[in-house]
Amino acid sequence: MVNRDRLITLMRSRRLRPSDLARLSGLSTGHVSQILKGERTRLEVRTLVRLAKALDVPVQELLLEESDVLASRG
Repeated sequence: MVNRDRLITLMRSRRLRPSDLARLSGLSTGHVSQILKGERTRLEVRTLVRLAKALDVPVQELLLEESDVLASRG
């Protein structure tokens, strides 16, 4: 699952808007917006790779830690 908070932090540190991240990653602005709103949490590997490349970070940096995933399941 994607770590939405981390993704937002990375975008802010690079002063990127959702449309900028969409352009850099090759994803649609709508897709990026859905990810940022939490409407899409389980992303395909290729989507994670595109986002990571656009932000110049390893894919692992965009993923939730296992403990966070377990906690979210309640």
